[in-house]
Amino acid sequence: MKMKGLVNLKKSVFVFLVFISFFAFSCQDGEILSNDNPNSEIPAGEDPVIDGEVLKEFTVDELLSMKSHLDTNGIETSDLDFSQDEVSSRGKISSVLLRAIKVTTKSPHPADPTKLIDLSGVILVPKYSFTPLRLVVAPVPTFTANAQAPSNLFKNSISLMSDGLLNYLYFWSLEAYKGFAVLLPDYPGFGDSYQQCFPPYVVQKPMVNSTIDITKAAQKVLKNNGYRYKSDIIITGYSQGAFVATSTARELELNPSHGLNVSLLVAGGTPANLRYMIDTALEVGQFQPGYLLPYAACGFKRNGYPDIVFSDIFKEPYASNLYSYFDGTHTDLSTAFPAEITDLYTEDIINNWTTSSKYALIRNAVDQNNIQPWKNRCRMIMVHGHQDVTVHYENARDFASRQNLMGGDVIFKTVYGDHLTSVVNYYIWASNTLLLYR
Repeated sequence: MKMKGLVNLKKSVFVFLVFISFFAFSCQDGEILSNDNPNSEIPAGEDPVIDGEVLKEFTVDELLSMKSHLDTNGIETSDLDFSQDEVSSRGKISSVLLRAIKVTTKSPHPADPTKLIDLSGVILVPKYSFTPLRLVVAPVPTFTANAQAPSNLFKNSISLMSDGLLNYLYFWSLEAYKGFAVLLPDYPGFGDSYQQCFPPYVVQKPMVNSTIDITKAAQKVLKNNGYRYKSDIIITGYSQGAFVATSTARELELNPSHGLNVSLLVAGGTPANLRYMIDTALEVGQFQPGYLLPYAACGFKRNGYPDIVFSDIFKEPYASNLYSYFDGTHTDLSTAFPAEITDLYTEDIINNWTTSSKYALIRNAVDQNNIQPWKNRCRMIMVHGHQDVTVHYENARDFASRQNLMGGDVIFKTVYGDHLTSVVNYYIWASNTLLLYR
């Protein structure tokens, strides 16, 4: 037994020395390790502390359980290629294959850029990587409870996740194991910034700024934990995540001073044209789930448009109690608001939304936060369900058409399904495309 232990010890020392030598050699060879360009959005004189706490480590069995869950939900994943050593070491500490590391930094307050809030998120990485990792920034779909923020879920319990959010985090966990560093940001107002600000839901500028800040912090956390990463990043997301991902990619391409270059953007169920979605909902008389537009109204009012009057828009008792629904304690608001427009919105706004000066402020807020087309340089893929009546299909299709007309290049994939079911096709396109960029 002693001799066997000595042999194993020698093997461990040898592997460690090989790793250190490989890392040192790669650094000397000029591989980019970090991006130290200062973030111009952070006030001068502030030096945010970047932290990297390991929240959770996943074993072989846990990754197989994730795969089984996704398979049961109709989400195909490629076979996990475990080595014989990994398979035979199940149940031991050496069977840990994936890490969830918390990322923290500072970022401007969404409503007052002269102040800072605490930002947080999670970066998923293989436990060992002898080659540089491609950083994938993957903002999550809509959630409303602070307990559902990625950093809280990985630290506490996944039992608080909705099925959609659970699938999203499981999917990207398996993609990270394949050889990526996957960043799942906590949105402002959640995680470490809970109660420091109101979530700027579909408010572009603070969402983009915070995503850029947490991405740069993630690069430093990778470096501090001994990982190397490639210079170009991938950005991807579904639903609200697609709104944030597309808006961020646009900002990074139009303003290269940020120092982050995007090679690939994959967006699914993208709410590109908010105005189109609202116009259509008021016209057809229904919007489901009903809480999304009230959530957007709260985000606007608390983050740049304080003069919006809720009583002009919403009926009682909703107008007087709107903020209480979005205080970060409610994990499921799917039935909190009626889907029928006439049950939630005032008769005046239904009849005069597009013409009355009374609603000019809210119309302006919506229009200013539409994603504007640009001449993209990165490869850009949009996946959208033809039956989607939540994030209406036409809003994304028209955006892609306008982008292509102005010289951009969007690969637009029409798939079967509504907003919930077409996410399966987003996963397929994301997984298959990422293989080309690993």
